[in-house]
Amino acid sequence: MINNKLTDAELAKLRADAQRMVDLNSPVSDREWWLNCLAAMVELEECRKASKELEDK
Repeated sequence: MINNKLTDAELAKLRADAQRMVDLNSPVSDREWWLNCLAAMVELEECRKASKELEDK
């Protein structure tokens, strides 16, 4: 298992890419999988933001 942490910039790019896949609405794209992927990325971004806010206090 690779244990590299995504940078915030990489996470933002992955989130944008996942959103584009969801927006394609194509039979080639598994919409449910991409929606779950996007939800996970949003949750990770929110957790990082909350963690940074706690550290700043």
